[in-house]
Amino acid sequence: MKRYETKPDQYTNTQNEENTILPILEEAQRIEGSGPRKKIIWSAMPKGTKYFAFFIIFVMLIFTLLLIISVLK
Repeated sequence: MKRYETKPDQYTNTQNEENTILPILEEAQRIEGSGPRKKIIWSAMPKGTKYFAFFIIFVMLIFTLLLIISVLK
């Protein structure tokens, strides 16, 4: 029988049961094809994306600190 790349092999389990985060999300992960969350590898990211992510994280931290300071006054 000829196997096509777009059709899943019925004899192999492509989803590893240990990698699922929550059983509730298992079906959604299978439908999306995304699988479990992966760790971010900062060194593998392009410079522009990396700096943009650092900027967003920095802005969120600044806003959080300003919020804490304003609540404490």
